[in-house]
Amino acid sequence: MSYLDLPRLHFGGIFYAGPSTINNQTPNYVPNAPVENPDGTYSRSVAGWYALGLAQWYFQNCTILGAADAAGRWIGSGDPLIGAALDTPSPQTPVSNGSGGTYDLAKLVDLDPDQQSRSEVYGLRLQVTLPDSSLFGGLMSVPQLRELGFSRAKTNVGGSFNAVGVLMGAIARPNWPSAISSPLLASFKNACGNGIAVSLTVDLHWNNPTVNQNGMMFLFGRVHGSMGPLLASETGQTLLGRRMSAQTGAPTPATSAITNLRESLAAAAQAAPAASAAAMPPWNAAYARQSAAGTQETLSVDLGMAIPLAVQDPNVPPQVNGKPFVESGIKVGVVDSTGKFSPLQNGTVSFANYYKLITSMEKNCYVWTNCGVFQIPLGAGESAALQSGALAVEVNGSLVMEEASSGTWIQVAQASARAQLPGVKVSIPMLVTKRGIPLRGYSPTGLQTVFFQWTLDHGNWTMANAPTPSNDLAISFQPATTGSDGTTSAVLTSTIPSMTLSQLRADLDSQVYFIMPPADATVCYTDGNSNPVISVLLWQSFTPPAKPTWAADIAPIMQSYAKLYPGMRAKVDMGDPAVAKANAGAIAGRMALPISDPSFMPVTRDLSPAKTKMVVDFMANWAAS
Repeated sequence: MSYLDLPRLHFGGIFYAGPSTINNQTPNYVPNAPVENPDGTYSRSVAGWYALGLAQWYFQNCTILGAADAAGRWIGSGDPLIGAALDTPSPQTPVSNGSGGTYDLAKLVDLDPDQQSRSEVYGLRLQVTLPDSSLFGGLMSVPQLRELGFSRAKTNVGGSFNAVGVLMGAIARPNWPSAISSPLLASFKNACGNGIAVSLTVDLHWNNPTVNQNGMMFLFGRVHGSMGPLLASETGQTLLGRRMSAQTGAPTPATSAITNLRESLAAAAQAAPAASAAAMPPWNAAYARQSAAGTQETLSVDLGMAIPLAVQDPNVPPQVNGKPFVESGIKVGVVDSTGKFSPLQNGTVSFANYYKLITSMEKNCYVWTNCGVFQIPLGAGESAALQSGALAVEVNGSLVMEEASSGTWIQVAQASARAQLPGVKVSIPMLVTKRGIPLRGYSPTGLQTVFFQWTLDHGNWTMANAPTPSNDLAISFQPATTGSDGTTSAVLTSTIPSMTLSQLRADLDSQVYFIMPPADATVCYTDGNSNPVISVLLWQSFTPPAKPTWAADIAPIMQSYAKLYPGMRAKVDMGDPAVAKANAGAIAGRMALPISDPSFMPVTRDLSPAKTKMVVDFMANWAAS
């Protein structure tokens, strides 16, 4: 998706994310496992940091901050679109559904408690309101969390406050106003014939309920967003561009990535050590795309998710105002075959003139009006240099980011999938680029499938430190090699009719498989070689009884969700047969919705399709009776 193309819009503000965390720990799925204290309270060590969460996700205080027009010129004022409010369905900003009601709030969902690094957002709608009250926007495709890193801000608190990640998607069918008062919006509409590409960078999410004060409130973080024209050859989550990582040279070899996969999946719970004032914290990752602005070749570089943040005080509560660790002295350039870095003629960039201060009850911080995306006009010979060398970033004479040495980037349009045995066949589109150009005749090789075993040790369930190789999913490619557009599809096919599950995973009725990249350190896979290329939640085969009963078949499912999601139980206690029967029609209606609908139940989407249908049919019959 070319959110980096022209014309391009930038927005920013704060976001709310309130997931339920009881389901973050797999042992909590054991039916008799206690999650509450005797007095009805919740222990953070068992129930996580927000036991009452409802998985809601929305934006606040978001506006269009700036733009780059079709010629690549920066526009920070002078157009009605600049400063316009950008809303999502939220308690403060309900969005009309056009039928007398409002859209439901978007939901933030993990794939599985064993894979929390591929969170997805369902039902995210963006709506921009211009000064004349005209609107544009629409429903964003389901984005999956990518590029998750935990060194955004080096403070003495753990978890999501120090983290950064990106969620990309597309608005395939935008709604446009019938009369457009903004020249910038008119130009943007003309360029978005295939839809709007959207990239969201999120950070500074505060998940410590014990420190909840004005300007840094529980469950709020910062969001930057960029929108550009969706290209015909792209999907919502692939970019016809380039990727740089914090490791200089080639990405981390996948052999060490598999060894450390268990640790990387659990990294969200770890505290990041404070950085000294003189030490440069590690950068995360950056995307770039070369394109033409009229007759001028330009390079658009997104440093917004890459650059670490300045820390004013690392202690609790930490003080991080949202400004970058370094404002200037940042040079974008090329590393040639000898390892020499040469900055681009116009490659020196600075954040200094792109700040806007947000002050609110929920969060006080700066946002960057360009979202950290810089437009670099290319000089003579630089386009050729970019095709023969590795794109890189240097700060004060030290290389902080570099593209894979071959320039090859292998992306997937869907980094996670769900399927039910038997007869699984999942096809996932892939895009392969070399220095930002589609690579023809390439076939990924050496992908490995692994999963993690759970064992019972002295009464406690423990996940193995090392993954177990598996042949339960076969991997092939259709076509066998990429075409002229650089695309193929990874086809995952089950080789077994059912799985052998540990008792713990049997309670979830599923297993998570990780498709890991090979030990080819000259290329980059998806969002780095330390992460799975694809994560697959595979459900056990299931045949429902001819006449399910509440006690034997439905109650165990409904009571499990009532236990795991007490925030929802406070609204409707689905584990109580009288309450469930009184609400049977509504429950059946929610569970029969498409999985992409934000109102779908269960919100975690971790109940198999076969069992979901069994519950829907049972509840529909109850409602009819």
